[in-house]
Formats: sequence, C-alpha cells, structure tokens
Amino acid sequence: MINRMNNKIATIYLQNFRDNILEIQKQALGKKICLAVKADAYGHGALKIAKEAVKLGLDYLAVSTVEEAVFLRHNDIHIPILVLSIIDESEYKNLILHNLSLVVENFEQVKALSASANALGKKLGVHLKINTGMGRVGCKPSDVLPLAECIKEMDMLRLEGVCTHLSVSDSLLPEDIAFTKKQIKLFEDTIKTLEQEGIEPGLRHCANSGAIFLHPDAHFDMVRPGISAYGYYASVELKDFCEQKNNCLKPVMELKSKLVKIFPLSKGDSVSYGRTWIAAEDTFIGLVPMGYEDGIRRCLSPGLEVKINERFYPIVGRICMDQLMLDLGKNHSCRAGDEVIFFGPNGGNTADDLAKLCKTISYELLCGIGKRVEKMYLD
Repeated sequence: MINRMNNKIATIYLQNFRDNILEIQKQALGKKICLAVKADAYGHGALKIAKEAVKLGLDYLAVSTVEEAVFLRHNDIHIPILVLSIIDESEYKNLILHNLSLVVENFEQVKALSASANALGKKLGVHLKINTGMGRVGCKPSDVLPLAECIKEMDMLRLEGVCTHLSVSDSLLPEDIAFTKKQIKLFEDTIKTLEQEGIEPGLRHCANSGAIFLHPDAHFDMVRPGISAYGYYASVELKDFCEQKNNCLKPVMELKSKLVKIFPLSKGDSVSYGRTWIAAEDTFIGLVPMGYEDGIRRCLSPGLEVKINERFYPIVGRICMDQLMLDLGKNHSCRAGDEVIFFGPNGGNTADDLAKLCKTISYELLCGIGKRVEKMYLD
C-alpha cells in the first residue's frame, strides 16, 4: 500500500517492463531468458519484478547473493535462481536448502559444495564460469575440462550450465567488436572440448544486454538481460544503433517528488551549503524533500533541470542529504504540492541524462535510489 503522504515516489511502469521483455525475446529468437534481478532488480523492486518474470514465463532469475535469492524463495518465487557471485562456505547450506544454483570456478569450491550437498542429501546445480577476458570471476579455459570432470564425479553436483561474461559487448568500436568475437570464439571452443570428451555442458550462456542486441552469435542456449529489461541500453552507441533499427526500449521507472515550500529570495542572497549559488536577481525558490540519501546525487547541481507542470526548473545550490532547492524564477505558476519529476518514460529526463551529468552510467543511478523512496507499481 502506498503512503499518500510520502513525497518520494518511484513509479514502476510494469507494461514498459513487459514490452522490454518482448523486445528481448524478439532479439533472442526463442532462447531461454535469465533475468537479472540483483541489486533489488536494479532499484525497481526484486520481488515484484520477479513475479512479473514468472507471469511472463521467463526461465531463470539471476542474483548476486544468497540473501537476495532466499528472499525471493520465501516469497513464493520457485523458478530457477542463479547466484552469480563467489559466496562464503557458511552460505552453502542456505544455497542448497533453497534449491538455488551457483557459478563455480575452482576445485576447492567444487569439493566444498559437494561435501555440503552430501551432508544435506540434496543435489546442487552448478554453472561452470570461464574467464574469457572479463578478468573477474571464472576459471582459465584450460581448467574447464578437469573442473567439469571433477563435477561429473560428484554424486550430489549437477553441471547445469557453462557461462562467461562479455566485457565490451555494448561497444561498436572495431577493436571492441573484435575482442567480443574473440571471447565468444574462446567460449565456444572450450565448450566443444567438453562435448568431445563426452561431457554435457548444460545451458550455455554469455549474452548480456549488449550482446543480446549486437552479437546474436553469443545467444547460445540462454541470454541474460539486465539493464535492458529496465528500459536502458548498456551504452550510448548501443542506444543509437538500436533506435535506428527501431528496437526501442522503454524506461520502467519514474522518479518524482513534490514541492513542499515556495519562498522569495532577494538578489544577492544565497542558497544551501557553501553559498555556491547566489541569486542574480529577485526570484522564488522551491524546496523539494529529496536529497543524496534518496539517490539525487550532489553532482547533479548545477546542471539538472526537473519537470514541474511541463516546464523545467534548475536545481540550485548544493544538494543536501534530504532536500534540494529549485530556482522557479520571478513569474512562476508553481504551487506547494506540485509534482516534481526527476526522470522517467513520459518525456523530459531519463536516467541516462542524469548519469551523463554525473559522468557515470544509468545502472549506478537506478541502483542508488534510496530506501526512503517508496515504489508504486502501475499496470
């Protein structure tokens, strides 16, 4: 239930999410889909998004931690969930008891997981991750065969899949395209080695949001959309490429607040900490109860203009922890209670625009929306 007194709202447009999944399915041509819902579904609310994913018939969910996965299991999400990160041995019991899957990368991990699964009498599905160039999680390609043989020997482990991660699949630079093709080829060749030795690799997957749109040869058995499901492209050049082909995604979140106070400010008076903004003429200031704890980062002032009643007003002065100020001008028509829109799908700013001002990416802006911001879901 939404608290109507709350002045910090993230509206989640579920139909936009569904439309994005349809676009991803169109690109994936019938391949399985593993939806990333880690980091609270990139700030959109993992449980609600997971329930929508189930309704849409998606095949897997991906999370970063066992805690994220257990939360979904406790809320009646029963489809396969893949934990993508390295976890501590103390979490193995929870992992196995909640019927989760895990990426693995070394012999010690495989043996410890096998011992835990044996002790609990429950079989565990694992996805063998290969480092083909990301330089993060994954074994060397030369270790894949002996690791897969080790997993095969473990009665309570099942090789459910083999995967890798592509580091520049969202780039159209020739050298980056060449590197991605090299990663895909190495992944494919490594899997062939397994098959030649009579080892069934299970689900083969490596296509993130960039590769879904740019590298169909990376789709294999399953694709792993993340940011694209929430209406954003992994890079500016990917956005331009897709929109030229009319493969358009729709932002799912709208972040908004309200004006809670309007007051006059005389020429020469200042606003906020540090007196970084001084009025050049008499004006009116609007107070908005959103700040950097809510995800409105300090780097957005000066620069960001927000929408009120189809007009745009600049943030002035330093953004505070809980509040920010707008220059409404001398002849404004705003009133206390008017809606203030920071970004969203209905014209005006997107999370990409805010990210550009902060020299970061939309992922970071969306994941950084604070806990005080209440989510409202619209069909």
